[in-house]
Amino acid sequence: MRKYFLSASLFAGPTCAILVFLGLPSSYSGNGDGVFLMDEGIRVVFAVTVWMAIWWITEAVPMSVTALLPVTVFPILGVLPLSTAAEPYAHPLIFLFFAGFLVSIALQKWSLHRRFAISLLRRVGDNPTRVVGGFMLATACLSMWLSNTAATIMMLPIALSIIGRHQTDRGFEKCLLLSLAYSASIGGMATIVGTPPNLYVASYFNDILGVQIGFVDWMMIGVPCVSLLLPLAWWYLTRIHFSLPPRIKSDAGALSGDGLVWSELQRGGRATLLVFGLLVCVWMARPWLVDIRILGFAPLSNLTDTSVALVAAVALFLIPVDLSRRKFVLDWPDARELPWGTLILFGGGLSLANTINATGADKIIGFWVSNLSPVSTVLMITALVAIVVLLTEFTSNVATTATLVPILAAATPVLGLKQEIVIIIVALAASCAFMLPVATPPNAIVFGSGRIRASEMAWAGAAMNFLGLIVISVIAVNLIPTVLDFSR
Repeated sequence: MRKYFLSASLFAGPTCAILVFLGLPSSYSGNGDGVFLMDEGIRVVFAVTVWMAIWWITEAVPMSVTALLPVTVFPILGVLPLSTAAEPYAHPLIFLFFAGFLVSIALQKWSLHRRFAISLLRRVGDNPTRVVGGFMLATACLSMWLSNTAATIMMLPIALSIIGRHQTDRGFEKCLLLSLAYSASIGGMATIVGTPPNLYVASYFNDILGVQIGFVDWMMIGVPCVSLLLPLAWWYLTRIHFSLPPRIKSDAGALSGDGLVWSELQRGGRATLLVFGLLVCVWMARPWLVDIRILGFAPLSNLTDTSVALVAAVALFLIPVDLSRRKFVLDWPDARELPWGTLILFGGGLSLANTINATGADKIIGFWVSNLSPVSTVLMITALVAIVVLLTEFTSNVATTATLVPILAAATPVLGLKQEIVIIIVALAASCAFMLPVATPPNAIVFGSGRIRASEMAWAGAAMNFLGLIVISVIAVNLIPTVLDFSR
């Protein structure tokens, strides 16, 4: 049966793309505010978006192959030059993934992930519900201060170790991995530095609107949002979506650790732990390090999460374990374990997002949003959140934010909403795309483990999207106007 479904999906993607291309009008009028021409390039973008969405959801072909459609189709049809379409595949975020995965491989090579897992298991016991809750809380707390990508990369080896060291059913395995991805995205909503959309919106407030949004100001909105959504996600995954056993059936040596104790770390393990610890510290301190000035010069002003991760990854190839035998903490054969398909997957999502912006398709989407006017404020906010969440499933969250914020900020007089509230809604909703692997880096990283199917993620993520929609709508209507004073 699945064979026929995949065959049908294989043809459904390009067929629906052709229908979308032929069915879209050549122009679009937005509420009397002007006529927007939908040239062939824009219609191709919408068609390819539908094509990729169908193939990503159904896995008619490997997802990394689907991610190559932008760099294949757009140059051939003249939408973008090949160099422009290919550029996002070498985006700094891709290199952040690359470096982070190398650090993760080093943790696994020297069994550090197993030691972390054993330490965690000793604290939460063998109750799978508590294990999932502990993972979600730890990941969300990390994601508040680090990028959600970094938090997921740190926690994934630990999750895989717990899964690997226990004879668990598939339900617990999927629940733990999905909870890791979802809690990383949720935790990033709490602080300005937690995720790129938050940083973009804070910069937009300061540069465009002349409004200063401080660290504490954002946390007054973000922390309550996380405090509501994280427990709801835990409850849904462990009580509703998955049926978990009362206890994890572990092997005899699981909790004792088979002799794996911190005092017995090999030289490579100690070096990896040192690099890993420094990486975390520099990631957390980066907002302050970039402002350091020495004799009027800021030597670290260009420091980014990606550059820090690359330094750590390169260092692992340079630190010797046995110099006489040319053995280092990491050797290049270790890099064969890199999930190259995941890197291509995320690059494809970024390429699609860039093309949406470059062709002007984003303006059409924005004015479709502006046509939501005259309904109640609550319905308007709910509809906005739903549109942002849906759009973020197919483009990167920062691309969605950067695309919609300027458009919706200009459309707020038509929408009848406060400009600042709409902008914050976009940032929060952009972190609530839980259905597709390409939607957010945590989803892509967890999918890269090879233990979650895209259809399984989509099924669980649909309900998570709904929970996110409800929580953000409640926050937008009841909390944001109360805790933040935007009067100027």
